[in-house]
Amino acid sequence: MRHSEVYLLVTAAALVVLCCGWDISCSVTEDAYGTLYTVPDFQATRCIYSWMNSTGHVLVNNNETVTGLVTNSSIRTLLTRACLKQVNYSRDCISEGIQHTTSCFTGCSGTTNPQKSEGTPSHRWNTFITVFIMVLQLQCLSATS
Repeated sequence: MRHSEVYLLVTAAALVVLCCGWDISCSVTEDAYGTLYTVPDFQATRCIYSWMNSTGHVLVNNNETVTGLVTNSSIRTLLTRACLKQVNYSRDCISEGIQHTTSCFTGCSGTTNPQKSEGTPSHRWNTFITVFIMVLQLQCLSATS
């Protein structure tokens, strides 16, 4: 490998690391009061957040709340009267510098046992695009040599 190709690979690898966020988990608890969706505590500041249903309709964000369905909410929790099988969460905090997303899944069984769902990382497309650009740059370098 030539020096320029090594430099390009190291730069691309650094970009992949910088573009990638951390998965966050979501726990779901169902009881007589409704369904509680919760993401872990965090120390970030100056955040914009949204809780959305499976079709992307906003249930709660910094500015609005769907009345009638949402009983209580915060940047970390969403309590709904009715159980939703899927709720999506998104948070973008200036102090973190990266967006976090996850999807909360439940079977709406009425149980009170918390169910953990796996985070849906927001960086999958960023990683794919970064690798794709890296491959294109390598091909351009080899074509000009």
